[in-house]
Amino acid sequence: MVALDEKALGPESPELGTDLNNLGLLYVLSKRYEEAQKVYQRSLAIRIKAFGETDPAVAETMGGYASALRGLHHDAEAKQMEDRLQAIITNQTVNVSESLIYTPGS
Repeated sequence: MVALDEKALGPESPELGTDLNNLGLLYVLSKRYEEAQKVYQRSLAIRIKAFGETDPAVAETMGGYASALRGLHHDAEAKQMEDRLQAIITNQTVNVSESLIYTPGS
């Protein structure tokens, strides 16, 4: 699937980023953390380029990437990724909360 998408859609397509993210999850669940780290790195780069640093798809990949790093006992790197993820989640929550605030007369 990944090879087909890369050939058909290009090496930087968002769909390829999604495929790589899903493959990373399979690798983490199979405890194949080195392979997961590699595909999550690539997925993250593609998704950041396609959607920007604060997109939920980027946050999704960061969560999986952090799991792979934890599996490899790269705890400092995992913590950095988790901190970036938390910042995205916090920002998304604030943005949603602000959009839900009713201001009379507006």
